[in-house]
Amino acid sequence: MTTDVAGRIYVMHSIWTPGLVGGYSSMISVMYKAPPTAPTTPTVGSVTATRLLITWGVTCPISTIQAFDVYLSTNPGNVTFEKIATVVNATSYYITRLSPSTTYNIRLTATNVFGSSPQTSTLTYATSSASTTPIMPIEITADISRDTRVVT
Repeated sequence: MTTDVAGRIYVMHSIWTPGLVGGYSSMISVMYKAPPTAPTTPTVGSVTATRLLITWGVTCPISTIQAFDVYLSTNPGNVTFEKIATVVNATSYYITRLSPSTTYNIRLTATNVFGSSPQTSTLTYATSSASTTPIMPIEITADISRDTRVVT
């Protein structure tokens, strides 16, 4: 695959035709435009109870990609994925509004004017549990050297 100056992807095939004396005498070139190749499988950058940072790489020139679509599923069989975001000019994304202690399946596609890539392999990751215990301060200090009053 090659790209032109506008960032469009072309695939070129050359076909040699038989000549009159048994050799090959002419070449026909066939070019067609193609969607980008799939990005790399996403990886986890950070995770909380309700938010997950995913990052990924590209497998074709970044100039040939217009956007990445992010798909999410909570189905254990990875059957139904819902498109939750379109990411432009970035190779990372925070997935927000997630539920604590829930396993999510994530896939991506790359898109351009010629179509979408195949989906990536599935990243399966679980959010952490929500903290229900308030965090206690380690040290409390007070300055009682000034006018101190006891309120009852």
